[in-house]
Amino acid sequence: MKPKGGKREGAGRKPIQFDWESIDTLLMIACTGEEIASVLGVDYKTIERRCQSEKGIDFGEYIKNGINKNFKPSLRRTQRMVALGKLNDDGSWLEKPNVTMLIWLGKQYLGQSDKSDITTGGDKITEIDYSKLSEATLKEIVNAKHSKD
Repeated sequence: MKPKGGKREGAGRKPIQFDWESIDTLLMIACTGEEIASVLGVDYKTIERRCQSEKGIDFGEYIKNGINKNFKPSLRRTQRMVALGKLNDDGSWLEKPNVTMLIWLGKQYLGQSDKSDITTGGDKITEIDYSKLSEATLKEIVNAKHSKD
């Protein structure tokens, strides 16, 4: 008796065609692997296997590379535009700078902070040498003192 089964032309499930450009587009908006799988209508593990066989890397690494290459620079560019605002040709503001974004970017990239740390090394300040202050600073001190009284 001849065993049943065997290979037959056209048998089995047809492989799903992966459009890697679509996946890259989804990475540009920082979609997760699960979201990409959902959009493609496949299981996450299917994408993992296909990425390994077609691209030679883990899908997690592919996602990381895609987000770093596409999403993060786009986000940085947008943050910069929001922070700095936009000017018309005549010099008037189309979009005013976002001060909160400027402060945040300053903290992230320039090491700026909200607090000033002024120390004297433990010595008490008993006297201020007003002769070293500018005239404008002296006026500010005098005006501030009079406004409190």
